[in-house]
Amino acid sequence: TTQSRNLRAAHSLVLSITANTQHELLKTKENLARVLTEAKITANNQLTCIALNFMTENFFRGLVGDQSLKSARTALNMARRQKNDLWTSVADGLLAESLETQGMGSEAEQVRGEARQIAAKLPEVMQADGEAVGVGRRGEYAL
Repeated sequence: TTQSRNLRAAHSLVLSITANTQHELLKTKENLARVLTEAKITANNQLTCIALNFMTENFFRGLVGDQSLKSARTALNMARRQKNDLWTSVADGLLAESLETQGMGSEAEQVRGEARQIAAKLPEVMQADGEAVGVGRRGEYAL
């Protein structure tokens, strides 16, 4: 059933997020693949947004290259399609950081500004030090 698929996907996501050693890297990737597959089958876009942002943060943060930007943009596009302000602000922050890492400072500031505007609409409890989770510069945000 859809409900049990969503529960399995959520469980796989938790396993991915709580993995914390290099030895668990392969398991993390397997669990994320499971999350994305199940979320697609059940059209659970919330889980997809969370998984894409987690992947960007954990596998591409601080890396130079097209894959880093593609991952961040994919997470952002999914969040925007779902009109999910929380995950849009997180993805905007990750994209801004990736752009900054690539040497695209002015574009990074523009994206970060968009993230701040979206974050301002979130409930205060969903903001960290006055900015949405995912909006700050390096080290100032977390998923």
